[in-house]
Amino acid sequence: MQTLVIGLFAYVSLACVVGAFSVCYQATLTQRVGVAVISIWSAWCAYLVHDTHLTPGHAVLGGVGMAIFATGTIIKTYRWKVWNAKTD
Repeated sequence: MQTLVIGLFAYVSLACVVGAFSVCYQATLTQRVGVAVISIWSAWCAYLVHDTHLTPGHAVLGGVGMAIFATGTIIKTYRWKVWNAKTD
């Protein structure tokens, strides 16, 4: 279970970093700062799970929820990019 949670938090952290610096993701500065903070928090949570060898239930649920949300945002951003390319 620890490997799953660490992987989920690492995925969320990586997706947030890519999103924060991507020109495809149309966001305000405060949204980008918020995504960067979530990235740092996810990396910290992954470290805590690895360091303490504990996997609390809220870490599993939070990791799964954020990973699903990150995947949905990536898909939405990609679809808008393709749609905008077709209309230009």
